Amino acid sequence: MAKPKKSEKLSSSFAGLAKVNSMKFIDKVSGMRNGGILRDLRIKAGYTLAELAELTSLSPSYISRLEVGDRRMNSDLIVRLSAALGCSEYELVKMHLGLSEEAPEKSGSKDISNRPRKDVPVYRALDSMAAVGAENEYAVVDFENPASKAYRLPQFFAVQSAFALQISDDLNAPKFRKGDIVFVHPNRNNSRGAPVAIIGTNNSVAIGELLDWDSSSATLRHFGQTKSVVFNRKELASIYPIVATYEEHAETE
Repeated sequence: MAKPKKSEKLSSSFAGLAKVNSMKFIDKVSGMRNGGILRDLRIKAGYTLAELAELTSLSPSYISRLEVGDRRMNSDLIVRLSAALGCSEYELVKMHLGLSEEAPEKSGSKDISNRPRKDVPVYRALDSMAAVGAENEYAVVDFENPASKAYRLPQFFAVQSAFALQISDDLNAPKFRKGDIVFVHPNRNNSRGAPVAIIGTNNSVAIGELLDWDSSSATLRHFGQTKSVVFNRKELASIYPIVATYEEHAETE
């Protein structure tokens, strides 16, 4: 059986809304342009455009266009925005389709107990480089002093050891570009073909696609390149999966 697309999985969770509309549910979602609701929810949550952009990996200008109705909503945006704004996908869609009798309050306090916090440390590479293996050198990261803090995304709410890295080069462009922030999940298992951060015992960091690993070695390939790199496991401290990215250059169209 073919794996359902995200839009299909999303629409299947809104059977109640689909029944009360003559149009196909996903067609109505793709035509959603009630941006005023999105702006009200953002203000109620206490976010600026820049803060909501950071939480959703969208650009502030793109969110602004969503709010004024110049861009249409889609299933991916619904998932991102509902998670950041603290409402369910169902509630967000229902309000956008004008099926909710309760309009979001434009003022007043909000329970922020489940609101994302800006407390995930972001580590940045130093100017120095360190060798890992016989031929390769990678930037060294200062893990003692985070350069900044990032919002704790929903998938990290219960992961106190989560951290983020700021990309210092274009070795993995266009997937990861210089300046992007990648979020690392220390408690999740690695899998072949997935993006990882390989951290050396000398605090060097190599990022790329994990091809293989065992007790003696780990094989990495930088995205967009054909040549792989083999690391001696004795020189590695950790291999962590990358599970989210905040793209400084991103703007979803």
